[in-house]
Amino acid sequence: MISDSENDYEPNKYLIPKASIDYIRFTNIYCSLGKDILINNPTIVTTKDFNHEELSLLKSINRKNEANKLDV
Repeated sequence: MISDSENDYEPNKYLIPKASIDYIRFTNIYCSLGKDILINNPTIVTTKDFNHEELSLLKSINRKNEANKLDV
């Protein structure tokens, strides 16, 4: 069964048998500060927009996060 809710007790939950489904399509909606934005919108900041100091900070954060995962 495919469902539109992860909550087992959702009163308005739709359940569809897998055998009845021919095609599934997902649509992602990207938001910034509560507003929907287009994925090709130039206001989206990616790592290629970072300067040297920002990249260094990101690498440092990633190293710290990886070290924390190993400690667990």
